[in-house]
Order: sequence, then structure tokens, then C-alpha cells
Amino acid sequence: MSVKRKSAFSIYSENPEKSLIKESKKSEANDHSKAKLEGILKRTNQKKDSKTMKKKLSNISMSKLSESIGLFSNGKESGSKEFKTLGNDFEKKKKNKEKKKDKTEKKKNKKDKLECEKPAKKIKKIKNQPDKTYEIVDFEDDQIEYEPVMFDSRQEATSLFKRIIAPVKIKDFFGNYWEKKPMLIKRNKQSYYKSWFSCEEFDWILRNHSLEFTTNIDIVTYINDEKKKHNPEGRAYAPLVWDFFQQGCSIRLLNPATYSRNVWKYLSVLQELFGCCVGSNVYLTPAGTQGFAPHYDDIEAFVLQLEGKKRWRVYKPLNGNEVLPRHSSHNYSQSDLSEPIIDVVLEAGDLLYFPRGYIHQANACDDIHSLHITVSTYQKNTWGDFLSKLLPGAIEIAMQENLEFRKGLPIDYLINNGVAFEDNETENQKKFRNKTSMLVKELVQYLPIDAAVDQMAKEFIHQSLPPCFTEDEKSRSIHNHGEKWNSKKNRVENISEIEPDTSIKLIRRNCIRLVVEENSCFVYHNLDNTKIWCEKEAQYLEVDSEVAPAIEHLIIFYPKYVTVEELPLDSIEEKISVVQCLYDKGLIVTGEPLQCDHEETSENESEEENEISFSKNYFQDEETINEEEESEVNENGFNSEEYDQDAENEDQTNNESYQDSEDSQDSQ
Repeated sequence: MSVKRKSAFSIYSENPEKSLIKESKKSEANDHSKAKLEGILKRTNQKKDSKTMKKKLSNISMSKLSESIGLFSNGKESGSKEFKTLGNDFEKKKKNKEKKKDKTEKKKNKKDKLECEKPAKKIKKIKNQPDKTYEIVDFEDDQIEYEPVMFDSRQEATSLFKRIIAPVKIKDFFGNYWEKKPMLIKRNKQSYYKSWFSCEEFDWILRNHSLEFTTNIDIVTYINDEKKKHNPEGRAYAPLVWDFFQQGCSIRLLNPATYSRNVWKYLSVLQELFGCCVGSNVYLTPAGTQGFAPHYDDIEAFVLQLEGKKRWRVYKPLNGNEVLPRHSSHNYSQSDLSEPIIDVVLEAGDLLYFPRGYIHQANACDDIHSLHITVSTYQKNTWGDFLSKLLPGAIEIAMQENLEFRKGLPIDYLINNGVAFEDNETENQKKFRNKTSMLVKELVQYLPIDAAVDQMAKEFIHQSLPPCFTEDEKSRSIHNHGEKWNSKKNRVENISEIEPDTSIKLIRRNCIRLVVEENSCFVYHNLDNTKIWCEKEAQYLEVDSEVAPAIEHLIIFYPKYVTVEELPLDSIEEKISVVQCLYDKGLIVTGEPLQCDHEETSENESEEENEISFSKNYFQDEETINEEEESEVNENGFNSEEYDQDAENEDQTNNESYQDSEDSQDSQ
């Protein structure tokens, strides 16, 4: 921990009765009872020698880990219904290895044969379009095969974004297009983005959720240079919305992540890459109509065409002040605009990106409707926004430490400076301006850069979507593991406890932020956020100064696992207490599911197997993967029957799920 932060933490009371971690706006401590803690420590000492195998988890090389989030891998979420041990039967391994080798050779021979028969794939530049516009002929998903890695949420976000903009490389995109100019990708693959959203899912949402006009749904038209909203009051019932659509009105669904699991899943991952809020709107436009007037936005926009076709026209900013604007524009008329730099028809599977400030308009083609989703990011995430938090802090510090900033202003500064005097160059004016410039230059040495970054991160945490967890992550966290009621035996079962050799890490890289404010230390997190933007106040834990090093340790070592006993705290009691609190808030995941006191096991399951069993996705030997699992192909499109079942279970918002797609890569 830095000396500066230690100094800030030194203000805290050393009272041992003070709780190490307090929940936001709650006065009661969140610690477990002393008796329970003592019991854990006692059992730990008794079992210390028998847990040698389990401790290997913290010592094993990180390169051997192959955890995968499963959000986009093969179009389905990874599960952990069964666990595998490190010890695999040698004969079985050998047999599976031979099977895999034979299968690989068959696939290779078949692929070589097909390659000889089909024409070569190519990427060609489209005429009359901006520089580096891509069209993909016979685009194959296996060109960007998903590689399972030890789960790092930012690396997963990078993999998803790589797929969204393929075949453009991420380095090429951020170097040549980001905040500079539009980018167009034509794919000739209609199903490329189909797992994001569909008209079928939209209909289901209207029928199973209470959406309100204006709040959740906009009904709009744009005819003869005039945009009109036609929102009635009250709930947006499906028949009414579709009636508007039949009459030629465009429909905008605001914040679809609130209702669509896939949209929520993708956006919550992408925000790990961009480090700021990522949002979206869905636009459904009847054939031959236009819903919105030409305008520019204050966000970086990625238009993913989902269904049908739409003609897009994009124009350069009209002047320098409209380049990367801070706020969106008013509506323009056609007479305000010159020739577009892009005039293209997007078809399903195509992508159009344009920076904030670029004017755009779009209309559906005459022969088919259009459905697209606009993914937006980087709203108010500029250097100017950062400096607006940085400079006030610098001024406050300078006034405390530098006498020059505390000296009074000249007595005559009011009669020599101001708008009325700006054309009069007097000696007093020059002195005043020179003094001002000198003080501004002095501010540089007082800039609290880290504190200002933390404030930006705090806002991001507040605005961000909560994480969308896989079943595997749930099984190794409080989200779907631990105590539960057994109605047959009339008792609580699956009593699980954190122990010194339990391996842990943060559940997401950007799920928490350690912030020092007003001589106190807070851990802001997004686990309790809703899927509605800033619906709740910022969620946080207030922590004692002694706990901060442990929080920093988890942040710095992410995505690696550390054991509880490795945390830089004085006593094992403190370590377990702090980790238990973080676990109870859902902020950490364990390396393997916590062992439970009353967890039922089969008669054939040995004590040693219980001791060293690991989650399926951790120490997975590729040679022992079941052949059926390897060749399994499932569907990942929208499935209304599955949604209807969730609705009946009164858990529509958080438990909606999808089956995997026949084209497994489309799930990304």
C-alpha cells in the first residue's frame, strides 16, 4: 500500500470493537459469531496435515488453469453439475487420446477435401465507400475460433469485441477508426448477430413484462422532415404496439438489457473492456418508412443489423465544434445536409460504426422491415470529464499546502478585469493574468490523479450493469451454493465455510473499486445494481483501514487465485472474517465449491476424491474430454417455451434463459 494511502488510513480508530467491514447504510456489523470463527480455526488446526492435496490449488502454475466463462464458448453457458478429479485412469486417458486422434485425422481429411472443391475466400473493398470498408464472402465462424482461457473478464470482453468487429483487428480499429471515422463491415451472413435479439423475443417481452410507453417504448414517425411521437399513456400491450407497427410507425425499445438475457450478458461483458457504461436501444422499422430525423449523438455507436434491411446515410460533422461533442444534437432537415460520406444498405449480419458527432439517418427498404440494435458507449468519458474531477481536488490540496493559493485577491481586481474591460490592456490586467497563469502551472504538482480516476471508476460502477454469471461461477459463490433448506429432513443443509486454505478471487475485474473519501475507505461494487440505469443509489461497503491491504491484494492479483491465508492481514481471524464478508456480498468466487457439512455423497465416492475434486472447467485434460461432449451442438436462438416456463415461476427478470444456437459461434 502506498505511503499516501497509509497516511489517509491512519485516521481510522484502532478500537478493536469496531467492525472491519460495514454494509452501506447499515450500522450492524456483518461478522460471523466468535464461536463459529473459533470452530473454524480449531478444525483447521486439526485437519492441517490431511489437506496437503487441497493446498496444491494455490501452488499450481497459473498456466495450467483453463477456466472459461462459457458466455460465448460454443453457444452455451458452462455448467458444473459434475466434478472431475486430477487423477484420471491411465487406460481411459490412453483410449480417449486414440479416439481423439482418429477423429482429428478424419476431420482434417474432410476439411482438406472441401477446401480443394470450394473457391477461395476473399475480402474485397467495396467501391464508392469510405476507406477500408469490408465485405466478407463466405465468412466462416471458425476463422475466429473462441479460445478458452483462465477466466479474466477483460480478456473475455476482448474476445467478444473481436468477434463483433471481425475481420477488422482490434488494434486496427482503435488505431484507425475509433473516434476518427466510420467503419462499415458487410458480411453476407444473416445469422451472425442473431443471438442478440429478434422480433420473436420482442413479442415475448411485450406479452410477459409490463412495459410503459415513453418509459420503455417509443412510437415514432418521420414524414416530410417532421418527426412525431405517438406514445399513448399506460402499458404497451403487444397488440397495441403491433398495431402501431402495421400503421407504419417505428418502435424503439429503450434499454433492452432489462428484459433480454443475451443483451444483458453481452453488454455486461463489453463494459469490462471499455471501462465505462455500455448501453443499447433496439429499433424496429416497418418496410419503406423512417422513424427518426437526421441527428448526431454523444456516444460511440455500433449498429448491428439483426433482421431485414435498412439504408443508412452518414455525414461528417458540420464544423469543428461538433467533432466528438459532449451532447447530442437537435434534429436536422435535409436542407441542412450535404452529400453523405456513407450511403449503404445494411443487411442482417452487417455492422456500421460511427463516432459521436457524425450525423446519420436511416430508413427501412421498401421490401422488408428492419430490426437493429445500437450498442453505445463512451458517453461523458472524456479527458474533460476527468479533469473536472481532477482540478477541484488539486485546488483543495494546493490551498492546504501552498501559501500563495491562500493569499487574497488584489483590491482593484474587480475594476480592472471582466467582460467590460477585456479590450483594455492595462498593467494591472497583465499582472492579474500572469499571476493566474503562474498559480495554474503550480497546480500540476498537486494533482490527485489516482483519486480522480477512482471517482471516474465510482461513477462507472454505479452506472454499470450487474454481472451475468455462468452456472459454474454460481456453483463456486454465494449466488448458487451454500446453505439451503431440506424439507424432507426438516433441517438446513449444505453448510459451507471459508477456511484458511480456500482459494479465492474477485468475481469480475471491474466489479469493485476501492475509494478513499473524506478520511474513510469504501468499496463500491455493482453486484446489487439493477438492469435499469442508476435505479438504485451507489452500493458500497465501508471498510476499516486495516482491511484495505487485503482488498488491494485481491484487485492486484486478479485473475489469479490467492488463498485466504495469503492475504496481508495480521491474524487469520481477520482474514477469514474479511473474506467471509466479501463472499456473503457475492463479490468473490472460490477456486472450487466450498465443502458442505451435510452434502450427500455417493457410497462409492472416497474421502480422497472429495478432497481433491475440482470444478469441471479448471484442471480439464483435453485428452479426456468425452467425445459426446466435444461434438455436442445445441441451439441458442430465442425459445419462447423456455421463457414462458420462467414466467410461470415468477422469476422473469433474473432467470430468463436461452437454448444454444445450431451455429455455435453465433452465440457470441
